[in-house]
Amino acid sequence: MRVYLISLHPGLWEILCSGFQAPKNPKEPTNEELATVHLNGQATSILLSALDGNEYNRVMNVHAAKQIWDTLHLVHEGVDKVRWAKIDLLMAKLNRSVIVDGEGPQEMFDRLMTLVGKIRGYGCDKLDDHKVVKVMLEAYSPRNETVVTLIRGKKNFEHLLSPFFGYESRQLRRAHR
Repeated sequence: MRVYLISLHPGLWEILCSGFQAPKNPKEPTNEELATVHLNGQATSILLSALDGNEYNRVMNVHAAKQIWDTLHLVHEGVDKVRWAKIDLLMAKLNRSVIVDGEGPQEMFDRLMTLVGKIRGYGCDKLDDHKVVKVMLEAYSPRNETVVTLIRGKKNFEHLLSPFFGYESRQLRRAHR
């Protein structure tokens, strides 16, 4: 959102971060006050047009872009305590993941990477690529323990990152057939 707003007008992002002051004399606003009111209106319009029905209902009576932004920020990211609770829930879901009946390795990979993206999006840096590989192998093991054992037994398993997502992933798909 930051880049988008700045691309439209640098003042839009500033309004979201700092807020704006209503004109001291609404009947005779200065040019600077009018420009600030205009930027607030633009930022508010952009934010409201990007929301779905549920989110719109939360902020529909708010007329200051900064207040809308702060409300949405609190709902989606929250304070640190809430953010870490969300990370913990997603990590638990990731660690409980197994391959689902009728799901291929690519679908499993996509599903788990969506979870990983959400976890990293909340600012968790404890989830490195090697941990993700281990979780994926554990999730795949109910389907074919032999393939997982062979992959883990490779002498370079500790450095097995990008090859897993390419070559090894194809091996897993072949083994699944």
